Amino acid sequence: MIIGKVRLASLDGCGSFESVFFGNMLMALKVFLSSTLRKYHPGYEPSTGIDLHLEGDISVAALLRNLKIPQKRVKIVMVDGVSTPFDHRLKGNKRVALFPPMGGG
Repeated sequence: MIIGKVRLASLDGCGSFESVFFGNMLMALKVFLSSTLRKYHPGYEPSTGIDLHLEGDISVAALLRNLKIPQKRVKIVMVDGVSTPFDHRLKGNKRVALFPPMGGG
């Protein structure tokens, strides 16, 4: 039974997320994958990212497990534009960008 529906505005004003909840508020996450991390989600659309709706808070490491992305394949995590460790707890409406190690020279 759906109790309600809520539209959450993103913190940076660049869009909104719509959540359906079953008695508890869902946390909306927008996840963006860079380069080689996209292979873990066939059909991934870089311009829109992945919309997730989760109950409660979750660590970045747990988010990676849920997305089936090996943590060792991620070098940089940005949450709302700030570099963040894997043990950081995601709370509320967040934009998460994941980047693999880069090489070159």
